[in-house]
Amino acid sequence: MSLVTSLHTGKSALMTRQTEMSVIGNNIANADKAGYHRQTAEVVENWPVNNKRWQTGTGSRVEKVVREFDTALEANLRTAIEQNAYQSELNKYMEATEEVMSIQGVSTLTDSFTVFANSLQDLSNNPESDVHRRALLANAERVSSSFNNQHILLTDIRDRIASSATEGVIPDDVARINNLATELATINDQIVITEAQYKNGQQAIEFRDSRDAIISEMAQLADITVNEQTDGSYNLTIGGQAMVTGGTVNDTLAFSLTAGPPPVPSVDWTTAAIPAVLNTGSIQGLVESFNFVQARITEQETYASAFATQVNTLHTAGFDRAGNPGTAMFDASTPGAMSVLISDPTLIAASDNNLNAGDGDNALAMWSGLHSNIPAIGNDTLMNHADNIIDFVAIERQKTQSLQRSAESSIELFKQIIAEKSGVSIDEEMVDMLETQRAFQGAAKFVRAVDELIQTVINLV
Repeated sequence: MSLVTSLHTGKSALMTRQTEMSVIGNNIANADKAGYHRQTAEVVENWPVNNKRWQTGTGSRVEKVVREFDTALEANLRTAIEQNAYQSELNKYMEATEEVMSIQGVSTLTDSFTVFANSLQDLSNNPESDVHRRALLANAERVSSSFNNQHILLTDIRDRIASSATEGVIPDDVARINNLATELATINDQIVITEAQYKNGQQAIEFRDSRDAIISEMAQLADITVNEQTDGSYNLTIGGQAMVTGGTVNDTLAFSLTAGPPPVPSVDWTTAAIPAVLNTGSIQGLVESFNFVQARITEQETYASAFATQVNTLHTAGFDRAGNPGTAMFDASTPGAMSVLISDPTLIAASDNNLNAGDGDNALAMWSGLHSNIPAIGNDTLMNHADNIIDFVAIERQKTQSLQRSAESSIELFKQIIAEKSGVSIDEEMVDMLETQRAFQGAAKFVRAVDELIQTVINLV
């Protein structure tokens, strides 16, 4: 091997170490950047020089820069993200529902029923008392207000999730995933164009990191499936339906809300006009949260109607202080707008006959009616149905909360494993930097030595 060839060998070593140093510097600069994957320079030998008796190397070169990326681990992390986003939305709105319906686990309706029932007992013992009659009407208003306030608050929670096809968290998330699909198609094109320019299999690393960040964001919204194509682009499907193929957005999601009652949310494919199959992700979590809250609203409306029907039936069976038949006490015909129909305390039908205004048997019968099993509310009593609803909500929330915590633990686990494999360790980069620096210094000394030898040969001529 000639001295000139040796000089080129030393030059290649210097250029290789320079590139390695640049990669190390880039890793250090992006060490805290979310979604960044550690990069390494892939060094290969240059073609050797051959003669009839031996073969000598001619140095090295950086073939390409690669990123530490584990497809299987990233897919597992996406699955955990999808599960967590789904459970998180359910837990959030179940918690809000529980807070509206109870205070520290005690139903606000049960409290109002209890004082109303106590008023009936007091009136049955003192049927001619104006004080007890007025107290009963006041507590009837309290029951009515409790039903109405709970209905308003539950409706507000539901409407925050979605109040129309364009207003609410669900339509916002649907619009967001559609926008991300467009971004994915655009960056797919950029990756394909960029990587087509390389002849050595070099990847468009920065673009790929940006694309994976988009994929992670989409995974928060829906359970997605990603397949990489030979040209480097991603194909993305949701529930078997192709959303993005390379640089093309094949279809988008559309949200609709039927008027009802009850209103029903639906997420469909815009072009295919078929329901989108969603199992996890925040969009599905929100849809199920909407249905959960709406079920409580419907349950509450049935409850209010059953309460009014039971009390009115028993009240109209009695007689007021003047001996006239009792009239309906509550109007629950309009959901969320229950009202008390009696304002005159003398019209309370406490007696079970029209001959004895001092009789309180009908008031006692009304009290017993609050503790009777009602088919319309699953054979619960009016007094215990509210607590049973709260128990159901609490149990469902505990289940969801447990699943969310499990998903959060999975996310942390996979993030930790990915960080160990693909993340940047400043300590390791510093060690690599020192090694590269020493190698560069050695290459520089080699070049200097070869240069001196060449100078010596020149001087001999």
